[in-house]
Amino acid sequence: MTATPARFMQSQALYTALGDECRQTIIILLLRAGAARSVGEIAAQLELSQLAVSYHLKSLRDTRLLTVERKGTQRRYALNTAEYAELLAPTRELVNLIAACTVR
Repeated sequence: MTATPARFMQSQALYTALGDECRQTIIILLLRAGAARSVGEIAAQLELSQLAVSYHLKSLRDTRLLTVERKGTQRRYALNTAEYAELLAPTRELVNLIAACTVR
């Protein structure tokens, strides 16, 4: 089956977004959390400014890798596991493996 230009562009944007170490860290954080997090919560855990985190979240949102839930004035971000379950499965397994091997 030949990939369509639109599908190729979607994949290209996804892998470009995933190519950034900060965005990879955000994804791992959300995988470990297993629940939606606000920009402030993510920023506090990563020790980054909320502006920097918002920039990275927008990039991940644009690829539809994240979902956004509004609660009042707050937005909470979570992985869009329904759409990217196959893509995220190996990542989740890797996170679990790393967590199991980490000595605390």
